Amino acid sequence: KDPSLGDLSPPSYSQSNSAMEIPPGGTSILGLRFQGTPLPQLMSIDPRSELKGRVQADMVIAALRCPDGREYQGFDASYLAKLLDETADYEGRQLYLMNKYDEDVPAEPLLKMWLPVFGTAEELGLVFGGKPTRIKHVAPHSELHGLVKKNMQVVNIWWNKSPAVQDLSPDGIAESLADSSGCDRCLILTNIYDSLPDETVVTFPPGNLGLRFAETPPKVVGFTRDSVARKLVDVGMVADTLMLDSGTPYTNLEPTKLTRTLIANAGSGKRTIRFINPGVVPLTKPGDLPKPDKMSLMLPASKLFLNMKGMFPCYITQVKPNSPLVGKLPNGMAVDEVIIDGRSYSGFSAVELSKLLKESAHKPGRVLKLSNPSLNFN
Repeated sequence: KDPSLGDLSPPSYSQSNSAMEIPPGGTSILGLRFQGTPLPQLMSIDPRSELKGRVQADMVIAALRCPDGREYQGFDASYLAKLLDETADYEGRQLYLMNKYDEDVPAEPLLKMWLPVFGTAEELGLVFGGKPTRIKHVAPHSELHGLVKKNMQVVNIWWNKSPAVQDLSPDGIAESLADSSGCDRCLILTNIYDSLPDETVVTFPPGNLGLRFAETPPKVVGFTRDSVARKLVDVGMVADTLMLDSGTPYTNLEPTKLTRTLIANAGSGKRTIRFINPGVVPLTKPGDLPKPDKMSLMLPASKLFLNMKGMFPCYITQVKPNSPLVGKLPNGMAVDEVIIDGRSYSGFSAVELSKLLKESAHKPGRVLKLSNPSLNFN
């Protein structure tokens, strides 16, 4: 031994890439401490962890595979913690660990989603649109509901007969799904960080929530290590309305005051926050009408003066002061269906609905059917 190394040489071992099955449990129960971006580096393993001795620190966690067909790659530490907590009840999850010096570590976050063997896009409950092509809607009855999300971008469809060059337009994606029905196949999706739900309403349990807010209105920017909120709300969502034990809704929230209020009411099991995707759903304004679960409106034969936004569903973002529906239609309702001359129309974007209502403005007896969008996310 080279005497310059002293009495004890530093440990040396080869860190080879490996897949490792992990037991059920969230981040804290697994006992893994990791940090870093764009990829999480495993810093240490709790001595009490079941994984102690099975995995080496200082490796990069490059992928998480779930038994429901999802394989996430190239995520950062915050997103990995969220995924582990969301899938804490799953048996058969696998982590793929790589040497941090490996040149083949994932270059960007993506989701590889293994699909049901049979089914067209319509049968799978998927709607695609935009340029580049994104998921615009996942039907509530779909097997993929909650697994793939709105706004994820399609970069590839793989099956054993997939062409080397694919048509990734919305129509091309639908055609590929029809052609691949009956084969093992998967969708490759990016934009996983920005695939926020339009709206979600969360009633939190008593105790510390571990939510971190920034900006005004308060945007979720992160969680503490053992936060119960990881499973309940996404980073990037905005806190729109707070309701406490009194049942009074509070709007115009500010991050510091919101955090202090949640701490002051930590013993309550009725702290309820409505979170919205700020790019899609407008903030609630003081004086807004309360939103019923569902409603139908008979429309006058005139121009309606409504602002709308979004796709599948689209939302009424503003009932203008000169609208004949002022005092009747709350802002923020989702449009499910419109009936004109006895014919039902649904599955439209805001642009399509606006055109439909404009072209039928002279017709009496039109009916607009709407729902409270928060019902879809409880």
